[in-house]
Amino acid sequence: MRRIFLPAILFTFLLSAACSEKVSAPIPGPASFSWGQASDKTISNLSATGWMLESEEGAVVTLSYPVSQDPELEESALFQDAEKPEEPYTVRLYSNEGKLSIVRIQRRDTTENVDAFMKVIKELYDLESPAIDKPGNDEKTETGNVIRSSEQIFENQQYVVRLNRTSVTATEERMKGGLNDQVELQIYAKAENTGISAAALDKE
Repeated sequence: MRRIFLPAILFTFLLSAACSEKVSAPIPGPASFSWGQASDKTISNLSATGWMLESEEGAVVTLSYPVSQDPELEESALFQDAEKPEEPYTVRLYSNEGKLSIVRIQRRDTTENVDAFMKVIKELYDLESPAIDKPGNDEKTETGNVIRSSEQIFENQQYVVRLNRTSVTATEERMKGGLNDQVELQIYAKAENTGISAAALDKE
C-alpha cells in the first residue's frame, strides 16, 4: 500500500481555508466491517451511515465521506496548478478471494479533530501500547513549513493495525488552521490474513 502523499496534504491546506461548513463524520468501528464476507455487506453498512461509494476496481472498493461541503471550491482556481486531491475522509476495502481481509481508513483534518478521531479509534479497536513505535521524522519545506511523519503498529488478538500519521506545523498564514494532519490506518483482520503480525508487517 502506498504511504501518505505529502504534497496532497499541503494542497489541502488551501482547500480547507475556503471550507467553512462541516458535517459530523461517523467513525467506523469493527462492527462496520463484515470480515471474511463479500464487500457488499460492508458497503451496505457504511452507506447506511452516509458513506458514498466512489469506485469498485477488482478486489478494491473505495468509499468517501463528505466532511466538507463547498461545491464552488472545486471549480475555483485552486485546482488549476495541482491535481485535485482525494476526499479528506476515505475507506478502502481490500478483498482476498472475494472475502474482506484488509481495510484502509484515511482522514485529513485539523490536529484537534484527528486527535479526537484517533482516541475513539483506539478505544473501538482495543489498541493499547504499540508493538512497534517509530519516532517522527521532520522535514522542512522551502517556505518554512515543518512536516512530521511517524509510524506505529499495534497488535491484539483480532487485529494488526498500522498507523501512519503526518502533521504539518505551518508558518504560512494561508495554511494555518487548515487540514494540517493526515492519518492512515491499515487494519488487518488476523482471521483473514494468515501469519500476519506486527513484526511481519514491519518488514513489508
